[in-house]
Amino acid sequence: MTTQNKPNGQEKEKITALYCRLSVDDDNKDMESNSITNQKQILLDYAKKHGYLHPVFFVDDGISGTTFQRPDFQRMQRMAENGEVGTIIVKDVSRFGREQVEMGRLTQVVYSSLSVTFIAIQENINSTTGEGMEILPFYSIFNEWYTAQTSKKIRAVNELKASQGRRVASAVAYGYKKIEGDK
Repeated sequence: MTTQNKPNGQEKEKITALYCRLSVDDDNKDMESNSITNQKQILLDYAKKHGYLHPVFFVDDGISGTTFQRPDFQRMQRMAENGEVGTIIVKDVSRFGREQVEMGRLTQVVYSSLSVTFIAIQENINSTTGEGMEILPFYSIFNEWYTAQTSKKIRAVNELKASQGRRVASAVAYGYKKIEGDK
C-alpha cells in the first residue's frame, strides 16, 4: 500500500494511475473506442493481480502520442507532482507516448524523483525493480521512428494522389459531388 504524509500526521493513500491512449478513435464519437475499452480491462486486471490499490483511469482517446499536451495525461502529471500517485501503469510504452526525449525525462528522471513507479505491461518494464529499464530508451526511439515513418508514407500517398488529380481531402469541396463507390 502506498501512502502520502499529510501535514497533520495522517497518511493518505496514493492512487494507481491506469493510463490509456489511442491516436485515432473509432467511428462512433459518442462511445468509448474498442481499443480504450480493451486497454482499461488489461490495466485493471494487471493492477488487481499484482495488488496495486486505488486504481484510477486516465484516458486520452483520439489524441496522438507525439505530444504530451493531452488533457488526462496533464491531469495525471499534476496529481503525480502533488504526491497523489504511487504508480503509473500503461499497457505498452507507445500508449504512454511516442516522443523519445520526453519519455526518457519522465520515466527515468521525473518519476524516480517523485517516487512514482512506472510500469509498462507489454514490455515488462518496472522502474522500481529496474526490470526492463535498460531497454526502455530503445522502445521509445522505435516508437518515435514508427510515427515518423507512418507520416512519411501517408504524405507520399497523398502526393501521388494529388499528382494524378485525385482527391486527397477527407471531405468533398463545396460545389463538387462525391463519386459513389469511390472512397
